[in-house]
Amino acid sequence: MVLALGGVTAALPPLETGDFGSSLFSSATVPDVERTLEPAPAAPASQRESPASTVLAIVSERTGYQSDMLDLDANLEADLGIDSIKRTEISGAIRKRFTEIPAPVLQSMACAQSLRAIIDIVEKNVIVAPQLSKTPTGYEVR
Repeated sequence: MVLALGGVTAALPPLETGDFGSSLFSSATVPDVERTLEPAPAAPASQRESPASTVLAIVSERTGYQSDMLDLDANLEADLGIDSIKRTEISGAIRKRFTEIPAPVLQSMACAQSLRAIIDIVEKNVIVAPQLSKTPTGYEVR
Protein backbone atom coordinates (compact mmCIF):
# COMPACT_ATOMS: atom_id res chain seq x y z
CA MET A 1 0.00 0.00 0.00
CA VAL A 2 1.26 3.50 -0.83
CA LEU A 3 0.21 6.47 1.27
CA ALA A 4 0.59 10.03 -0.03
CA LEU A 5 -0.22 12.98 2.18
CA GLY A 6 0.91 16.59 1.87
CA GLY A 7 3.80 15.86 -0.49
CA VAL A 8 5.06 12.92 1.61
CA THR A 9 4.87 9.49 0.00
CA ALA A 10 5.30 6.39 2.13
CA ALA A 11 5.22 2.75 1.07
CA LEU A 12 3.55 0.86 3.90
CA PRO A 13 3.92 -2.87 4.58
CA PRO A 14 0.80 -5.00 4.09
CA LEU A 15 -1.59 -4.90 7.02
CA GLU A 16 -1.64 -8.14 8.99
CA THR A 17 -4.83 -9.28 10.60
CA GLY A 18 -4.70 -10.47 14.15
CA ASP A 19 -4.79 -9.11 17.66
CA PHE A 20 -4.45 -5.36 17.14
CA GLY A 21 -5.14 -4.41 20.73
CA SER A 22 -1.90 -5.78 22.13
CA SER A 23 0.36 -4.65 19.30
CA LEU A 24 -0.80 -1.08 18.75
CA PHE A 25 0.40 0.26 22.05
CA SER A 26 3.29 -2.07 22.75
CA SER A 27 6.88 -0.88 22.89
CA ALA A 28 7.77 -2.88 19.78
CA THR A 29 9.67 -1.03 17.11
CA VAL A 30 7.84 0.29 14.09
CA PRO A 31 8.74 -1.57 10.91
CA ASP A 32 10.99 0.32 8.51
CA VAL A 33 8.97 2.41 6.13
CA GLU A 34 10.40 3.55 2.84
CA ARG A 35 9.76 7.28 2.86
CA THR A 36 10.52 9.71 0.12
CA LEU A 37 10.15 13.41 0.77
CA GLU A 38 9.64 15.48 -2.32
CA PRO A 39 8.71 19.13 -2.44
CA ALA A 40 5.28 19.97 -3.78
CA PRO A 41 5.35 21.01 -7.42
CA ALA A 42 6.26 24.65 -7.83
CA ALA A 43 3.30 26.94 -8.22
CA PRO A 44 2.96 28.79 -11.51
CA ALA A 45 4.69 32.16 -11.51
CA SER A 46 1.36 33.98 -11.34
CA GLN A 47 0.55 32.23 -8.06
CA ARG A 48 3.94 33.03 -6.55
CA GLU A 49 3.67 36.73 -7.30
CA SER A 50 2.28 39.13 -4.78
CA PRO A 51 -1.36 40.13 -5.19
CA ALA A 52 -0.21 43.66 -6.06
CA SER A 53 2.00 42.54 -8.94
CA THR A 54 -0.74 40.21 -10.20
CA VAL A 55 -3.30 43.03 -10.20
CA LEU A 56 -0.85 45.31 -12.00
CA ALA A 57 -0.22 42.61 -14.61
CA ILE A 58 -3.97 42.22 -15.15
CA VAL A 59 -4.49 45.98 -15.51
CA SER A 60 -1.50 46.20 -17.83
CA GLU A 61 -2.88 43.42 -20.02
CA ARG A 62 -6.37 44.95 -20.17
CA THR A 63 -5.31 48.57 -20.75
CA GLY A 64 -2.13 48.22 -22.77
CA TYR A 65 -0.13 50.28 -20.28
CA GLN A 66 3.20 48.86 -19.15
CA SER A 67 3.13 47.75 -15.49
CA ASP A 68 6.00 50.01 -14.55
CA MET A 69 4.19 53.02 -16.06
CA LEU A 70 1.05 52.55 -13.95
CA ASP A 71 0.84 55.07 -11.12
CA LEU A 72 -0.87 53.41 -8.14
CA ASP A 73 -2.41 56.71 -7.03
CA ALA A 74 -3.60 57.88 -10.45
CA ASN A 75 -7.35 58.25 -10.88
CA LEU A 76 -8.56 55.27 -12.87
CA GLU A 77 -10.95 57.22 -15.05
CA ALA A 78 -9.44 60.70 -15.32
CA ASP A 79 -5.74 59.78 -15.47
CA LEU A 80 -5.73 56.25 -16.91
CA GLY A 81 -8.87 56.39 -19.05
CA ILE A 82 -10.31 53.22 -17.50
CA ASP A 83 -14.07 53.39 -18.08
CA SER A 84 -16.80 51.22 -16.53
CA ILE A 85 -16.51 48.57 -19.24
CA LYS A 86 -12.75 48.27 -18.76
CA ARG A 87 -13.27 48.13 -14.97
CA THR A 88 -15.67 45.24 -15.46
CA GLU A 89 -13.10 43.40 -17.58
CA ILE A 90 -10.39 44.01 -14.97
CA SER A 91 -12.71 42.91 -12.15
CA GLY A 92 -13.58 39.72 -14.06
CA ALA A 93 -9.91 38.91 -14.62
CA ILE A 94 -9.18 39.53 -10.93
CA ARG A 95 -12.10 37.24 -10.00
CA LYS A 96 -10.72 34.47 -12.23
CA ARG A 97 -7.25 34.79 -10.70
CA PHE A 98 -8.33 35.22 -7.07
CA THR A 99 -11.29 32.86 -6.79
CA GLU A 100 -11.43 33.19 -3.00
CA ILE A 101 -12.55 36.83 -3.16
CA PRO A 102 -16.32 37.00 -2.52
CA ALA A 103 -18.51 38.64 -5.17
CA PRO A 104 -19.66 41.50 -2.90
CA VAL A 105 -16.03 42.45 -2.33
CA LEU A 106 -15.41 42.50 -6.07
CA GLN A 107 -18.45 44.74 -6.49
CA SER A 108 -16.89 47.15 -3.99
CA MET A 109 -13.97 47.55 -6.39
CA ALA A 110 -16.35 49.41 -8.73
CA CYS A 111 -16.09 52.35 -6.30
CA ALA A 112 -12.30 52.27 -6.14
CA GLN A 113 -10.76 55.43 -7.55
CA SER A 114 -7.16 54.20 -7.89
CA LEU A 115 -5.10 51.08 -8.46
CA ARG A 116 -3.87 51.33 -4.89
CA ALA A 117 -7.48 51.08 -3.66
CA ILE A 118 -8.06 47.98 -5.82
CA ILE A 119 -4.81 46.38 -4.64
CA ASP A 120 -5.74 47.10 -1.00
CA ILE A 121 -9.10 45.37 -1.49
CA VAL A 122 -7.44 42.33 -3.09
CA GLU A 123 -4.68 42.08 -0.47
CA LYS A 124 -7.21 42.22 2.38
CA ASN A 125 -9.16 39.32 0.89
CA VAL A 126 -6.45 36.99 -0.41
CA ILE A 127 -4.54 34.45 1.62
CA VAL A 128 -0.99 34.20 0.37
CA ALA A 129 0.38 30.68 0.76
CA PRO A 130 3.86 30.46 2.29
CA GLN A 131 6.67 29.29 0.05
CA LEU A 132 8.87 26.35 1.05
CA SER A 133 12.59 26.34 0.51
CA LYS A 134 14.84 23.32 0.77
CA THR A 135 17.52 23.41 3.45
CA PRO A 136 20.19 20.82 4.30
CA THR A 137 18.01 19.56 7.16
CA GLY A 138 14.65 19.63 5.40
CA TYR A 139 12.26 22.35 4.31
CA GLU A 140 11.53 25.71 5.85
CA VAL A 141 8.74 28.19 5.31
CA ARG A 142 9.74 31.53 3.78
